[in-house]
Parts: sequence; C-alpha cells; structure tokens
Amino acid sequence: EWVTVRGPLPGPLFVNLDRAHSRRRLSGTGVYDLVRELGEALAERFQKIPRQAPRSPYADDALFHAGKAYQELYGFNRQEGALDLAVKNWRELVSRYPASPLVQEARYWLGLSFEEGKGDAAEARSHYQALVEEFPKGDWTAKARRRLDAMKRAEEHGMDLIEISPT
Repeated sequence: EWVTVRGPLPGPLFVNLDRAHSRRRLSGTGVYDLVRELGEALAERFQKIPRQAPRSPYADDALFHAGKAYQELYGFNRQEGALDLAVKNWRELVSRYPASPLVQEARYWLGLSFEEGKGDAAEARSHYQALVEEFPKGDWTAKARRRLDAMKRAEEHGMDLIEISPT
C-alpha cells in the first residue's frame, strides 16, 4: 500500500511504502526520520567501499558520494555532525586519491562547508586556494575564484558571507 503526503499545491510532496499497511498518515517527524535514516544508510554504504576495497576503481566515487549524502543530511537537519562526516569523507578522498577527477569538486565542497556551514573563513580560503593552485584550469576553479573574490570583498566591507549559493 502506498502512502502519499500532499501539501497545499497539487501533486504529492512525498511518497513512501507504508510497511505497516496502516491508514495513518506520515507526520512531519515521520518523514524527517525516514529521510534521515535513508540518508545515513546510503552514506554508510558508500563509506564501506573504500574500507573494504581501497583499490577499487569506485573507492574515490564512494567517498565523494558519502560526503554529498552527509552534506544533504546537513542541509536537511542542520546537525553539525552530518557536516563533519561530509568533511571527513572529502578530506579522505583528497588525501587517499589525489589523482581522482573528483578531487577538484571535493576541494570546492570542503571550502563551501567551512565557509557556510562552519563559519571558518580561514579554512575555507585554504581549500579554495589549494583548488586554484592545484588545478588552475579545472572545472571547479572558476567557482573557487568567485568564492575567494566574494570573501575578499566581504572582508573589505566588514561583512560575513552566510548561505551564499555555491554557483
């Protein structure tokens, strides 16, 4: 049996299999708990790949996507522990697989996590700068340069950068 949660606009907001086959509706807390559990389970599965098979061609991808899953959880619940786990996975990717094509993007997300999530401008700047120096013509370098420029302008005007779009 399927349970559909509807909002004020037409169409479902969230659809999930009702395992208990009950007629009860999912509450906001129920949806939150389900998303959190699924996100954590997904991230944990990704983390197992490099632990069990560190030479796997998918190990770097797994660390990157574990980081993204934890980042999404942080965006959902704003619990710093999720952001810490995202950072941990991306740092591991950068250190263990420096030749991975995902290092550029991981460095960018590390910078953004410290800038916006942790409010640590110095640490954010170090990740953006490392990206610019290591990959001067990389795909993520232009974004890192924009972040560095925005941080510099904000400092010159005595402002903080908070929740700025990553694009």
